[in-house]
Amino acid sequence: MNKTLPDVIADVLTYHGAVGDKTAEDCLDVVAPPEIAPLLDVPEYVRLGFSYGGTCEDTVSATFDSKFFGSLGKLFANAGKFASARFEPSLPNIEKTARLVDERFVFHNAIFRPDRVETSDISYRLVCLKYTAGSDEKHEGIVPVLINGTNLSTIPLEGAFDEVLKNLQELDSGADEEQNVENRIRGNLSLTLGSEALAKTFHAACAAGVQIVLERQQEFIKSLDRRLNRDVKRVFEYYDALKGEIDRKREQKGVEGSDGKTDSLMNKLNAIEAERKGKIQDLIAKYALNIRIEPLTAVAIETRVPLFWITIKRRLAARSFPVTYNTIVGGFDALPCESCFHPRGGYSVCDDKLHIVCGECFATCPSCGRQYCKACHKDTCPKCKRKS
Repeated sequence: MNKTLPDVIADVLTYHGAVGDKTAEDCLDVVAPPEIAPLLDVPEYVRLGFSYGGTCEDTVSATFDSKFFGSLGKLFANAGKFASARFEPSLPNIEKTARLVDERFVFHNAIFRPDRVETSDISYRLVCLKYTAGSDEKHEGIVPVLINGTNLSTIPLEGAFDEVLKNLQELDSGADEEQNVENRIRGNLSLTLGSEALAKTFHAACAAGVQIVLERQQEFIKSLDRRLNRDVKRVFEYYDALKGEIDRKREQKGVEGSDGKTDSLMNKLNAIEAERKGKIQDLIAKYALNIRIEPLTAVAIETRVPLFWITIKRRLAARSFPVTYNTIVGGFDALPCESCFHPRGGYSVCDDKLHIVCGECFATCPSCGRQYCKACHKDTCPKCKRKS
């Protein structure tokens, strides 16, 4: 069962000896021990507010992007940022599962053949992402994403997050073995901050997270579009009325006239048009949706999976690639899109580096009509150099 932000913060503060009482829908009264109040930069008695509207008086904001929320990390130091766990799976019948590979994976412009099957220990990373989607309003929350460390396939876990956590076995991390656990995480699971594996994991998680947030915020985006179109229409109507008045004055003075008043009216028309364009740009900036993604925690999950190696063939080139049966969620991991990591619209393979990309990322340039891979050319069409 998912908890609300006030409930989570109440649990955290209670764990550290504070007493909390929910006095209103968006407020929490807290009595904090003297040793943790300075860490949070609040008095020992404080009322926390969780609404941007401010339904309670004399509150300290405790929303996701507040100073108070950021200070909660001081209570944990580095604890909770990285962890390791083991999932003991029930393996499926390998022969039956192997026969499903041909049906499960399809490419629009390439073929593949199965090569070999093995059972292997691999690592998944469960990354929790904090997001803020802001425009004239703010929407925020947490998105959990499970990433296959072998091929960077991503799975949103919004509906199954609690179920996955319940089945994990935390690796032994007693105080006397703390350094051994840290070495295990850093060595076997490649979770050092500077490691290439961690950088790729977080890149894939954040790229997928942006797309997940965009899907989650579709109603908000539609609302922004409606309000933008409404306000732009009003701007056009207002400045069209001003221009119509100027045009009537010009007709009275004579359009072909060369007196100073006619020139002045033309200057006013130009100024009105420039002001109109500026107002519209201001509205576009006001209603633009900005998404910020920040990794909060990562859990490295060791588990045993059936690993199916396939050879992907595109024209005369070939590439070996691993696909996996995910024993944590029970089913094949989808192929990753090596551009956005949140595939939509089927899969294609690019000519240059045999990247696997989804329909959204195997784009057709609207200017020259060339189809190109966004994993190879992220922002620009390679033929006409038009920015996507």
